[in-house]
Amino acid sequence: MTECVVRSNRRTPMLDSSRPTARLTPDGDKPRTSAARAKLPLITIAESTLILASMRPSKLISGLSCSCVNVINDMTQSRFHQQAWTTMMQSIAIDNRSSRFRTGHPILMELPMTQSFSRRDILKSASGLLAAATMGGLLDKRAVAADVTPRASGKYIPNHAFAPVDRALQQAVDRKTVAGVVALGATDKGIVYQGAFGKADLDAGTPISMDSVFWLLSMSKAITATACMQLIEQGKLQIDQPASQVLPELKAPMVLDGFDAAGKPKLRPSKRPITVRHLLTHTSGYTYPVWSENILQYEKVTGMPDIAYSMNGAFTAPLEFDPGDRWEYGISLDWVGKLVEAVSDQSLEVYFREKIFNPLGMGNSGFLISSAQKKRVATMYNRQPDGSLKSAPFEMNQRPEFFSGGGGLFSTPRDYMAFLQMLVRGGTFNGSRILKPETVAMMFKNQIGDLNVVEMKSAQPAYSNSFDEFPGMGHKWGLSFDLNTQPGPHGRSAGSGSWAGLLNCYYWIDPVKHVTGALFTQLLPFFDERVVNLWGQVEEGIYGGLRRS
Repeated sequence: MTECVVRSNRRTPMLDSSRPTARLTPDGDKPRTSAARAKLPLITIAESTLILASMRPSKLISGLSCSCVNVINDMTQSRFHQQAWTTMMQSIAIDNRSSRFRTGHPILMELPMTQSFSRRDILKSASGLLAAATMGGLLDKRAVAADVTPRASGKYIPNHAFAPVDRALQQAVDRKTVAGVVALGATDKGIVYQGAFGKADLDAGTPISMDSVFWLLSMSKAITATACMQLIEQGKLQIDQPASQVLPELKAPMVLDGFDAAGKPKLRPSKRPITVRHLLTHTSGYTYPVWSENILQYEKVTGMPDIAYSMNGAFTAPLEFDPGDRWEYGISLDWVGKLVEAVSDQSLEVYFREKIFNPLGMGNSGFLISSAQKKRVATMYNRQPDGSLKSAPFEMNQRPEFFSGGGGLFSTPRDYMAFLQMLVRGGTFNGSRILKPETVAMMFKNQIGDLNVVEMKSAQPAYSNSFDEFPGMGHKWGLSFDLNTQPGPHGRSAGSGSWAGLLNCYYWIDPVKHVTGALFTQLLPFFDERVVNLWGQVEEGIYGGLRRS
């Protein structure tokens, strides 16, 4: 029996990886081992289309077993492949309407004998014909990068155009910069690159993949800001209204003015109210203990819990400065999450799922994840002084006192790229409009006036190095991204938005060139020099590949 692995880097609709998949093979065929599958021949989407379309159905059924649900989606999403699939499906429909596997499952359902089939018909039929095996299970250190990448223009980008990205990611794994890493790139036309190298868990030998689950931490903020902007679009919130009009607990914020001789915090009333804009732009006065000695000391003195524990006591934190006085990174987006819940009368988990995740096809994203998804969570590692990696398993809080809009989401690279593509496309993706184009444009405009985004100096080196995404360059803040005011060193345009998650996950969105990219690891401390260098190589490789195409 012939078996093939098809390499694809087009984004496909989300498969629920928590559901078991079956491999339909003729009786007597033994399941392939991972090692055996790794040696299977690689064919391109175009080649597989021609092979499948030219085969007699009987030979297709008895002689070919492809791990092909992703391929079917790829083929049916382009006009180039539609005709070949139509030819094949009509042929099968004519000759094999009664054919069945010995398990009793129909090879395909009755199909109308029309000139062409819809993508839905093809997927419905092919689901009985070919079984899914996830890409992560088939590939180990290999990149899940395509030999060819479909473009809306009809052009195809040869895989070698993005070979520098493959090499950089593979070298990062080989040199133990990371245990595993996933990178993706897209334009407003679709995915142009995706690669997964190394392990999600070194001890277990689990390959990392597009469907590995990552703790997003601060990459949650852009999603929370998007939810808030939806409510602003609907007139349910105004960006410059006092947040206390919705959340009374913000009516009389106190500012921390240091500590007295006995170590007791000195507090005073804020000079002005906190607005929604202040919260969206980190000019509210709220900070994080990771980058603030004063708030770290306040936690120690008062016993106030860290926001990372998702305990409501964290919202008793004082401000470090009066709202609007300066930019400083902090827990503001957790307050925005509270605003969204209060205005929508829904929990963030429900609101995100109904208004963002489901429309975008982000079926593996949320604050609460299933036991099956937990098995796909990438292990967290700590960089040791000698440069080696040590696992640091963590237990996810599945009974939080509040859903942390600032850092509580879990997602997959495949899911998060759907969100980024929505933004790079001006608010629409997967047939759904999430935001108006003018709202997205507003999110990429400077929202802090003459203030500047400044270096975040580490107060807890175990968790983060000091962070300045653009050393020597002035940068601003949008809603809710860091905005580089000059062209970046690796290809992004001036006015691009970007941010990161504490476990060394990064993304950027270039609204000028309509390019977006992301990199996923699970590693502390944040802003690891080796990973930052890798991130630069990935960005440069994505832009370079597009230029070479």
